[in-house]
Amino acid sequence: KLNIIYSKANLFGKSQKELENILLKTFEHNQKQDIHTGFTNLGVHRDDLEIKLNGFSIKNYGSQGQQRSSIISLKLAECEMLSEEKKVAPIVFLDDILSELDSKRREQLLACLSARQVFVTCCDKIDLPVEKPSYYLMKDGNLLS
Repeated sequence: KLNIIYSKANLFGKSQKELENILLKTFEHNQKQDIHTGFTNLGVHRDDLEIKLNGFSIKNYGSQGQQRSSIISLKLAECEMLSEEKKVAPIVFLDDILSELDSKRREQLLACLSARQVFVTCCDKIDLPVEKPSYYLMKDGNLLS
């Protein structure tokens, strides 16, 4: 059983004006730290998802395969939701994810994406179980075919 818990800065239930005041005061208060770290330390980019498998945190107790599989499951669900809402299949980019999966998981993932346009990046050439794949090679910043 996979559970997803969205954790956000404690700003729920605030009016627009209250939210503006809280954020403005926080940004002013944290300005030196933000400049030092090179990014703002409060905002939606700091929100997080906790993923639990059978009640246990994937981050703390899951294998690397379980962690990757749970993230891929979320991305596939996002893809389906976008397809249903927009009535258009989104283009899928898989950045060096296939090399981190065993052959069974790789085949399952690609089977789920078989009706979509998919771009895959990887460090080593991988035989893709798709009809007429196109391969391109990047070398020294140049695209070769």
